[in-house]
This record gives sequence, structure tokens and C-alpha cells, in this order.
Amino acid sequence: IARPTFLELAPIITADYIEDETTIGNKDLQISSVKNYDARVEYFPAPGRMLAFSFFQKDIKDPIDKEPFGYLGQDYILAVNYDEGEVPGFEIEARSSFVIFHESLNNCSAGINFSKINATVKVPNALNANLSNYGLQDDERAMEGQPEHLFNINLSYDNEHHGTSMGLFYNLRGEMLKAGASVGTGNGGDEIATPSVFVSEVGILNFTLSQRLSEHWKLKFSAKNLLNPVVEEFYRDVNQDITRRKYESGRSFSLGLSSSW
Repeated sequence: IARPTFLELAPIITADYIEDETTIGNKDLQISSVKNYDARVEYFPAPGRMLAFSFFQKDIKDPIDKEPFGYLGQDYILAVNYDEGEVPGFEIEARSSFVIFHESLNNCSAGINFSKINATVKVPNALNANLSNYGLQDDERAMEGQPEHLFNINLSYDNEHHGTSMGLFYNLRGEMLKAGASVGTGNGGDEIATPSVFVSEVGILNFTLSQRLSEHWKLKFSAKNLLNPVVEEFYRDVNQDITRRKYESGRSFSLGLSSSW
């Protein structure tokens, strides 16, 4: 099952100043039921090396999705249940230790994986009929929050003897839907349509370091989103993409000291 979050369910208006959005909860949301089918094949040609292929299929009843709509000149986002949705896809993954190059590199390793996802939901007939007045109708559309593809690559170093562990991680997230097309009310009370909102492809680079200082103390450092790319949100109209906003999500750094006994 998939339960709605508190903000999706609570019948209140919530302003998100980071995302620059206003969300309205929907007290009538239903819990989604999900059937999962997974198959995976793994091959280990040598110690420290692995190649895998996975297939997955998720059939969802009453999936929770988000719709943007305008009311008296103000933009809102509402969580709603659609009748059904599905998430088919596959993943290719490979990992290897660098010991294949030299024995002194046995603490170093690399990993790579690629996922292709085709997540869709069935658009309700009533909504589709309203959207058809604006040329935005579609029997099915992309599922909110599900990227078209994911690509990850990582380099890691792990020395258990010295208590040192570090990693460099790059993630490329494909274009994804943020909120589906809907129909609302404009400033003058007239009916207006809001096209689907998409988020552009974005690459994120993170770095982590962990160092054991003694038997009980450990130092941790992390740096996230080092490339700080520009993220674009845009409306996808019938014939063109119209920019909604562009922003940089910013870099973040953390340093922590922990103790365990």
C-alpha cells in the first residue's frame, strides 16, 4: 500500500516557501494499493565484481498524483486519486573492485547503474473531457515524481584497518512530471486550464568522508550538490514548453562528530 502524507491529506492550505508553492490537502484521498512484480539476475565473474539486470512492474490502484490549478489568480497544487497507474521499467547494474588492476587498489571500487522507467496514470474521463476544451486531453500521462531515467556512478574507498571511508557519487535524474494538467478558475471567475508542469533533467554530485578517530569516536563530512546546476520547471503546452521558473537548489556541507559505546 501507499499512504497519503499528512500535508496531502489535511484539508488546509500550506505555503512552501522553499518550493514557492501553495498546497491544498484533500481529505478524500484514498490509500493506494500496489502489486509489485520483480525479477533480477546477478552474475559474479570474480570476487568483488558483479553484473545484474532487473525488471520491475508495479500496478497501482488509486495512485496519488498532484494537479496544479488556478483559483482567482492564485496557483495551487492539489493531491488527488486517479483510477489506476503502472510503473514498468528495467535496471542494469555493475560493480567492481579495482583489485583487477593492482593488488594495492583492493580498497577502491566503482559502481554504475542505469534505470529506464515508464510510469503512467490513467486520466479520469471527467478531467479529460474538460481538458479537451483546451487541447490538453490525454488518455494517460506521466506519473508525478517519476523520472524517465536514472543514471548513477560512484567511486568509493574503504579501508577498514585505518577506519577511513570515502565516496564520490554522481546521479543524473531524467525529466519528470511535477504536476499534471488541470482546469481551474481565473481572476474574473472564468474557467482556465493549467498545463502539466515538468522538471528538467538534472545531475547531482555528492561527496562523503568518514574517519574513525578512536574506538568510540568517528568524524563524518559530507558535501552535497557540488555542481549546483540550474533546475528548470516548465509548463508543457500543446506546441511548446513555457518556462515556469529557474533556480539553483544550492550546495550544502555538513560536519559531524559521533560517539558509540
